[in-house]
Amino acid sequence: MNTKPHIGNIVLVVDRNPIDPRVRLLLGLKPRETSADRRRKRRIVGCNCFVPPGGAVEPSDRSLVHSAQRELREETGLKLALNSFRKVGFLEGYFTSHGNKDWGSAELKWVASIYRVIVPEWLIDSVICGQGFIRIKWFSISRLPFSRMINSDVLWLPRLLKGWQLHIKFLYGHEVGKPLDYDITPDFFS
Repeated sequence: MNTKPHIGNIVLVVDRNPIDPRVRLLLGLKPRETSADRRRKRRIVGCNCFVPPGGAVEPSDRSLVHSAQRELREETGLKLALNSFRKVGFLEGYFTSHGNKDWGSAELKWVASIYRVIVPEWLIDSVICGQGFIRIKWFSISRLPFSRMINSDVLWLPRLLKGWQLHIKFLYGHEVGKPLDYDITPDFFS
């Protein structure tokens, strides 16, 4: 049964030029799933993990980048101009019911555009926690808390933070966050 994939975005917020070894990334701690989530039988990814801001595209969003701008504002309190957002990646999640590495029978369930924004120095201290996160925190790139993040983040996030542009595909079985297989291909986004 093919369904339309869930469309969303991820925003990588850094506080310095990515070449600088002191660069830091803003991550938010997602709360554990709520009873409402369980009642709606939503598959919640990243509960009790540090994740970058992001979320689903809403009908009122004029474009993917508008959606990324809105999510960043809602989740962190940062309001940045649209021209601050640079597309650096594209992430696809495929699921297979067989539990094996069979890409041929896998179904595309979600697609996320990945944007990077560099926060101006004067805005760094104005970050507040918005809705969706228990708390937010800056992490040095050399000390990202991968043990407290979604398992697959270690495969793609360091490459994007080094300035690569990537098309990333993950194949999942029953457990979200632990891919059965993946494909990470350099790409170019204008």
